[in-house]
Amino acid sequence: MTQGNRVKTIELPTFFGPEESPLFGAVHLPADRRVRGAAILCGSLGKEQGDTLRGLRLLADALAALRIMAIRFDYLGVGDSSDAQVRVDSVSRWKESVRHAVAFAHECGAEEITAVGLRAGSLILESVVDQIDSIRNVVYWDPVGRGRAFIREQQSLYKLTVGSEDIGADSDIVPLIGTSLSAGAAKEFTDLDIRGDADGVKDWLVVRRPESTDRRVSAMVERTSASVITVEAMEAFSQPSSFLVSIPRQAVTGIATWIDQKTTRSTFGAEPEIRNVAEFDCANGIRIREQIERLGKQGVFAIRASPAGSVSEPARTVVLFSTANDTHIGPNREWVELSREVAAHGGQAIRWDRTGVGESGDPGAKSPGIYTSEAIAEAVEIGRLACAEPSGMLVAGVCSGSWYAAYVAREIGTGAVVLINAIAWSWRRKSAMTGEIDPSDLGVPRSDPEWQKTPRARVKSFLQQNLPYRMWRLLGMRGITQVPEVLLGPVVRADVDTTVVLSPHDFDWFVSQRGPEGLKRLQRSGYTPRIVETNVGDHTAYHSGVRAAVRVPILEWADGSGRND
Repeated sequence: MTQGNRVKTIELPTFFGPEESPLFGAVHLPADRRVRGAAILCGSLGKEQGDTLRGLRLLADALAALRIMAIRFDYLGVGDSSDAQVRVDSVSRWKESVRHAVAFAHECGAEEITAVGLRAGSLILESVVDQIDSIRNVVYWDPVGRGRAFIREQQSLYKLTVGSEDIGADSDIVPLIGTSLSAGAAKEFTDLDIRGDADGVKDWLVVRRPESTDRRVSAMVERTSASVITVEAMEAFSQPSSFLVSIPRQAVTGIATWIDQKTTRSTFGAEPEIRNVAEFDCANGIRIREQIERLGKQGVFAIRASPAGSVSEPARTVVLFSTANDTHIGPNREWVELSREVAAHGGQAIRWDRTGVGESGDPGAKSPGIYTSEAIAEAVEIGRLACAEPSGMLVAGVCSGSWYAAYVAREIGTGAVVLINAIAWSWRRKSAMTGEIDPSDLGVPRSDPEWQKTPRARVKSFLQQNLPYRMWRLLGMRGITQVPEVLLGPVVRADVDTTVVLSPHDFDWFVSQRGPEGLKRLQRSGYTPRIVETNVGDHTAYHSGVRAAVRVPILEWADGSGRND
């Protein structure tokens, strides 16, 4: 990554920490590996972790260009690190993760360290900073003053976005947007707060929103005489209202400049130990292997999970596609935990980020289009590289990810496909990011009352109800309407075992687009795609009911007990 006269930088994904419970992270360095110091970057939790990933990558790269080694990492039980996410000791494991990151920086030769905490990461960092002597400077980026406020905010967002989840009065699970916690861990996290009373810290920086009224953060700033940078529109970064995330470059530049000023000018050679492979026990106690890979012409980031000790490629492969600009972690970390379950069942699973998303591509590049020809070609390429025999592969994805999965299934003839909350049923797509269509109109069911009053909406409603089905299907083939048979037909006729999992809202959309009529036509021809209505849950698949329904066909495929076996 070279820009102008900047120092050339490299980014090295790696596992680090204890062999029995490795963490995933990435080391950002100058290409010649001469550095002046080190910074560890403590990210946020849940959906915020994925939304802010590219911003943290951009900051890490900016620091590396200033000859400051930057280490990004996932806490234990978060992202690609080991551990299940629902544990009673999650908070203590997150604290340990910060210590492991600091120890990793020491192993690379750094003595004094700057620590950056983003959102909930500020609270985790605050809870251990006074116990780590080598942390000399601290940055709190858009900090949350107290854990209770973060948990309540995430619970409210979950109820608003997903709805209530009936998990039983005695359940130990607290569902949040992008993650789930045990009740004990959620309670422990609520007690964390920002104080800024660590004696060993020399200097503090707080990067906050102009409208911030958090009294704890304000008190911390006053107590520590912290430097303050005020940045507009940071909510579009950590709490975006759509799939489009805006990185606050003013914050990135300000943090990098401040850390640069606090870091010694003398250099040393950094030689991190890079581990591309890790073996550990998954939640059910079965040992698995995970390997970091770069796939395809663009070298997209991927992690392959497989049984530990296997000497040949497993007979069954699962490739997981994410939706929109979401990362390979999947909804509520489902792709990580499901990958490991697939490996525990004897198969292998690949989770990956397409170019311009998550860990793939230049973090400073513009967000890519969702249905571009380049993105489609890349999806097919990854499908071809995933395993030697396509008939032994299942592809699965949510929303736009399901469209990619269907395309790959049809193109290379996979053995099975699982389409989760599909709403785009046409093969003819345009990019949502090139100005060809409105980004808000990606085939999503339109429920806006004002839109329903428009001539277009009234005409569409009339055609849905009165047009002969063969004509409706013709409109779907031309990309004018979304007709399920148009997409499902070529897939099932390619002899792909097809399962469609739909939340209530998505099932209603399927019915309104005359999906049942198409199913009857396919069944008369001898093709029987399986439709699973979850009866509960949300489009994004955060709800445990949707994720549970998804696991059934995928794990049946992995262990060979599926309906076609």
